[in-house]
Amino acid sequence: MYKFLEEITINSWPAKYSALMNGWLVRYTDGYTKRANSVSPIYLDPGCDVDGSIAAAERFYRDAGQSAIFKMTPYVMPSDLDERLDGRGYIQVDLSSVRIVDLAGETPPAADPGLLVVFRDRLDAGWLEQMSLMNEISDRGQSVLAQTLASTPLRQGFFLLQQGDETVAAGLGVIQHGWLGLYDIVTHPGYRQRGYGFQLIQHMQAWAREQGAHSSFLQVIQANEAACRLYDKLGYRHVYSYWYRVLK
Repeated sequence: MYKFLEEITINSWPAKYSALMNGWLVRYTDGYTKRANSVSPIYLDPGCDVDGSIAAAERFYRDAGQSAIFKMTPYVMPSDLDERLDGRGYIQVDLSSVRIVDLAGETPPAADPGLLVVFRDRLDAGWLEQMSLMNEISDRGQSVLAQTLASTPLRQGFFLLQQGDETVAAGLGVIQHGWLGLYDIVTHPGYRQRGYGFQLIQHMQAWAREQGAHSSFLQVIQANEAACRLYDKLGYRHVYSYWYRVLK
């Protein structure tokens, strides 16, 4: 039912290099993030050699200098791919939840005179620096991320939430087909448990509604209990799980 969300997430987070392999989408972005350096096997050419395709993907990533990674969802093809990868020595990591919420009728964010929302519709150095500082992203990672985010024609919103001279939260919104995708949501470690993440996302949702978005989705690692509690509070409901299989 939600296979289209997989397509949206692929489009929202472009890869430096993408190639079709018997229907599977093979993506590579210098090793930055699993989502942009993995196989998305949601389509498959009928009658193809599945084990041969797995071996070809392994050769591709070996030549690129990284382990082969497959993103596993309820929509993988063939349906026994997870078992096949397990048999080849792949381990399961990063069990995650895809969540959605209807933006219609959402409460507008309350005005807070002590907070300033800084919005940019294009990536700028200030947002990248502050978000990367809070997410502990390396200089190399920042360089790859900047190239990735600059390569898409999709509508983007870059948000910072500031209290005085301090940036307390940051996030990225990407709109496609009426859906707002939330990425890189982070709160400054010294300002957590104060509702800043909640307020940040409310502002992002308000912006998306102004752009005509009707729904929102996000992806969160299920072991991140604090983030899951925040998204529960915002009304995001779980619709399916995914995980990665990594060759060791």
